[in-house]
Amino acid sequence: MSEPKKKAATKADDGLITLKAICAELKIEPRAARIKLRNADLARNARWEWKKGSAELTKVRKLLS
Repeated sequence: MSEPKKKAATKADDGLITLKAICAELKIEPRAARIKLRNADLARNARWEWKKGSAELTKVRKLLS
């Protein structure tokens, strides 16, 4: 039997939004999104995640739209 698919993870408890969740929302491939974001001048921590409501998250969504 196959396992049920997991939903795109948002870290609501940490107040962080992951790139995976943004990609699911915008219906784009995470690989393509990472390529675009690497070329942009964005602040991020060690992972592809941003604080909910941050200016950087707004920039990410704008770049990927």
